[in-house]
Amino acid sequence: MERKVFEKAVEIILEYEGGLTTDTGGLTKYGISQRAFPSLDIEKLTKEQAKEIYWRNYWRPIKCGELPYGLAFFLFDSGINMGKRRAIRLLQTAINKFKIKIAVDGIIGAQTLTAVNTLAHTGHTDSLLALFYLERLKFYTRLSKRKQYSRYLLGWINRINDALEKALLEF
Repeated sequence: MERKVFEKAVEIILEYEGGLTTDTGGLTKYGISQRAFPSLDIEKLTKEQAKEIYWRNYWRPIKCGELPYGLAFFLFDSGINMGKRRAIRLLQTAINKFKIKIAVDGIIGAQTLTAVNTLAHTGHTDSLLALFYLERLKFYTRLSKRKQYSRYLLGWINRINDALEKALLEF
């Protein structure tokens, strides 16, 4: 089941990330950048190779398979867009809003997984998603105050709005 959820999630990610471009990470294809993967021939990267990179370098390390599906998708998207540790820290900050005190350390460990599962079992997954969304929105808003990032704010907002909707309705 985990791989099936991943396949659905990664197809959405590939739509967000698009084809061959040049951005702050240098030459980028399907969201895989030359800066992050310097030994990869980005121009020749296939969709299947990109999917495998997302599985191995994002989905599995941040333990998306151990999270409720919508939250897994939103964390997966966050990790790709802003970095895994930052995304996890924002999720942990959202968890702490429930008065569940966990370390905000950017690591998905037993403490974070237990907190997420406790919230899910008490019917708070959608509320956690909403708070995670707000933490992500605050991060992008702060980042956009830097001149070099100001032009990206509307795109980031559109992406997280769409990702939240998909997390709530499709997973």
